Amino acid sequence: MAASNVHISTHPCLRAKLSQLRSKSANARETKALIHEVSLIVAVEALATEMTSVRSGTDETPLGAQYTTETVHPPVALVPVLRSGLGMLEALQTLLPDSVPVHHLGLYREPTTLQPVEYYNNLPYHRPSSASAHPEIAILLDPIIATGGTSVAAIQTLLEWGVKKVVVIAVLASQGGLERASKEGGAADQVDIWVGGCDEEVTDRGMIRPGPPVAQELVVMSGYIASFVLIIAVYSYTGLITNEFETKAEWKRKERLASMGIGAVPVIGRRIEGGSVAWREKWRWSGLEREARKAIRVWDGD
Repeated sequence: MAASNVHISTHPCLRAKLSQLRSKSANARETKALIHEVSLIVAVEALATEMTSVRSGTDETPLGAQYTTETVHPPVALVPVLRSGLGMLEALQTLLPDSVPVHHLGLYREPTTLQPVEYYNNLPYHRPSSASAHPEIAILLDPIIATGGTSVAAIQTLLEWGVKKVVVIAVLASQGGLERASKEGGAADQVDIWVGGCDEEVTDRGMIRPGPPVAQELVVMSGYIASFVLIIAVYSYTGLITNEFETKAEWKRKERLASMGIGAVPVIGRRIEGGSVAWREKWRWSGLEREARKAIRVWDGD
């Protein structure tokens, strides 16, 4: 039996689209479209409960008739989990009547332990100019809740950020993942989870079965990409990319990385020019320098 704060959709159109999403014949283009459509249906159901309409003033039609305008309350922020949650973002932005803040949490699942690792967080921690500027609800977009670890980590981060409530919107989840995520939060009304469907089995790789295979592989691949970018960022911030290392070969190497879409590497290198030796020694001791060098050698074909 699902917890009271877990809502699994029974919409017939959504159920049909989930069947299409599970199919081995669904290609990447179809998967993207289906995730958008399922997200939109789940979001309609979720926001109908989580938000209310309030009067916001008056306006006039082209024929000169006066009418009362309405908007939605309370203020919300959208928080997609990188990178898989970005596929759900457009559906929520389409549904909401006004533009809302969008923040990003970079979380990936470590392939061996299946534990969540945060590699990016752009939540604004500065104090807002007014109380109304801070959202009351954070809408967390996490398409696949398998073990529940990533969702739990994101929920903890958002509650610590200061929102009153976290609303999780997902395409598909496992029963165990839902149970784990639904228990997060101090009060019973701090977390609500809305999901398109629920499967019982999770494999030893942390994949839902039967699940949508293409969508889950995209989620897993985003984790590997995030791991590589994290290693490159550590390689840069720890002072390994500074002027004392910037030989002609080094710059060619960084240009190759930039051509692959990792444009942050040369920027970080310039920003930490003359970096701290203490930091370099710290990371060398932790072994991250060795992993960074190994990743660079792989991309260089060494």
